[in-house]
Parts: sequence; structure tokens; C-alpha cells
Amino acid sequence: MSQVTPTAALPFRLYVAVGDSVSIDEYPGTEVSAAYVPGLGAASLLARNDDVRYPECTGRDLTGATFMNLAMDGATTSHMKEMQLPEVPTFAEPSLVTITIGGNDLLGSLHFDDRAAQRALVDAEKRLCHVLAELSRKQPRASVFVSTVYDPTDGTGLLPVGGSTIDVRHLLPRLHHWNERVAAAVTAAGRRFRLVDVHSFFLGHGREAIWSEDFWYWPPSIIEPGCRGAHELRSLWWAEAVQAAREFCPTSAVRARERSALAPPDNIDLSQKLAAQPALTLTSETRETQAASPEGIR
Repeated sequence: MSQVTPTAALPFRLYVAVGDSVSIDEYPGTEVSAAYVPGLGAASLLARNDDVRYPECTGRDLTGATFMNLAMDGATTSHMKEMQLPEVPTFAEPSLVTITIGGNDLLGSLHFDDRAAQRALVDAEKRLCHVLAELSRKQPRASVFVSTVYDPTDGTGLLPVGGSTIDVRHLLPRLHHWNERVAAAVTAAGRRFRLVDVHSFFLGHGREAIWSEDFWYWPPSIIEPGCRGAHELRSLWWAEAVQAAREFCPTSAVRARERSALAPPDNIDLSQKLAAQPALTLTSETRETQAASPEGIR
């Protein structure tokens, strides 16, 4: 098969995805077939496009960059800080980090009163800020994309769960407050940190979607991204990555990457770290507990 030159090869030598299930393969990969199909999550598609399923995105990926997906199903800011951040390698060359986090912190406040929820989200924001500061230290040339949390209820606050509907309207002000605080944290973190407004991008593609092709979530549980949602999210990230490369990488570096777009990166030895990397998943006990609760997992 002939090689296809990427549309705009980017100079990132390492791509690390951290956060929750918005970045993993499990839900998109179980929507398209009775058998699990790997590589269809947003982070995986950004790293390596599925050229058969998405030929229009051929070359619009980070082929040539080492890819580490540290995201976890059900992850909160605590998981990100304590379990994922230590696995992020120190790296001096241009890199990309995507973060999807906060949805499970919000769902965890489902049964909290407003005062308790406020305290919990303040703590979550502190953990996020700590992670951003550590990423800046570990990877000073990284472009870091921090995504806002989407709203699968499309502003209604009515969440379909297992054939019934849960009223989560009291979570909507918390969701908006969280996204505002994320925006403030990203601004404070510096120029290499970019806010990705996933919340606005996904509005209208959840509960209120009129046509099936406009529905971007996972049908069995619409707090999760579906195959279409993962594809759309990686497209949003790709556009941001192109802008980040233009802003922070010299033109000569971009051109050099275009000439060797399909060549593996030189002098990067993360294979041992990847091989030794533990499976970052929640315990079966935690999964069972979450499955029994209306908020589920993200």
C-alpha cells in the first residue's frame, strides 16, 4: 500500500493523554461492533487515524510521535494527580498533552448540598492547578490542551439512565462554575496551555439531538462519548494542535517534520517505560459501586 503524506505533519515528538473516559477507547470501540474495536477513542485517533473508517482524516494525526494514553475510566482529579501524573515522563522536546477531567468530580457531588459541592470542587481545582504546574516543569516545551466538561443533557438537566430519567438540574450551575474555573486555571498556567471548549462544541448533540447522526454520545450511557463524539473531539484537538505548532514551533521545524512525516522519532526511548506502565484502571469493586449508582462513570 502506498504511503500517504500527512496533510500538515506536526513537530510533536511525544503525545500524552491524561484524564477520564472521554480520552479512552472503551466506549467508542464497543459501539461500532459486537466485538471491541481498539483505536477509536479521541486520543487514539489523534495519535493514529483509522484511515479506513475516516479516510477524510488521513494524515491528520500525530504519526511519528510516541503515544502514551494514561487516561482512566472513572478518573477524577485525584486519580489524575496521584496515579497518572507520576507516569508522565520528563521530556525536553516539543510534545502535546491533552486533558479531559472534571466530569467525575461533578458526578461525585450529585448528592452533595451546595456548600459541600463547593468545597469539593475547590479541592478539585487545586489538584488540576497542581497537575498543570507539574506538566510545565516536566515538559517545558509541551502544548497542553485542557478540555471543558460537556453536558449530555444539552442544558435540560434531565439525564436518561437505563430507560428512566434522572433530574440533575442542580448540577448545571456546578458544571458551568467548574468550566469557568478550568478556563481561569488555563489562563494562569501560561501561553502553552490552551482551553478547548468541548462543552460548547458538544451542545445539541446529546439528549436534544434531533437526528441519530447528530448524536455524539454512547447510546447505552450518554455520559460517555460515542464513536461520532470521539471522532469530532479528535478533530477539534487536531485544529488546536495545528495552531499550537504554528505558534510555538519554528517554521523550519514544521517543514522538517513534513519531509520525514512517517519516520519514527529519533533518540526517544520510552519503550521500557511503556512496557512497565501499570494498567491504569479502577478496581472491579469501584466499578461495581459506580455501576450501582445513577451517576455511573466517565
